[in-house]
Amino acid sequence: MIFEASNGEKVPGRIYLGRPYQKGPGQWACPVGIEGMHDQLPDIAGGDSFHALCLAHWLIKNRLETFLNNGGKIFRLNDQGVSTFKLHFPFKAYFYPD
Repeated sequence: MIFEASNGEKVPGRIYLGRPYQKGPGQWACPVGIEGMHDQLPDIAGGDSFHALCLAHWLIKNRLETFLNNGGKIFRLNDQGVSTFKLHFPFKAYFYPD
C-alpha cells in the first residue's frame, strides 16, 4: 500500500496484526504495526488473547481514520507491485462490513 500525506508526500507502507502471546498470568499482548506511518508501535496489552487482538485492531482503525480525516490517502498496490494511484484503499470494507 501507499500512504499519501496531506502535503502530497507518498510513502510505501504495510499494516500488520500479529498473533497474541501470553506475557504472564492474565497478561497478553498483540504485535501491531503501520509501517510507513509509524516507526514502531508497542505491542498492545489485554487481559486475554482476544482482548489484546481487538485492542490492536482498534488501534489500527483509529490511526488510519485519523490519517484519512487529516487529508491523507491510502492506495493499494497493483498485481505487479507498482502503485497505479487509481484505487483508494477500501478502508470501510475492513472496519465497517455490511
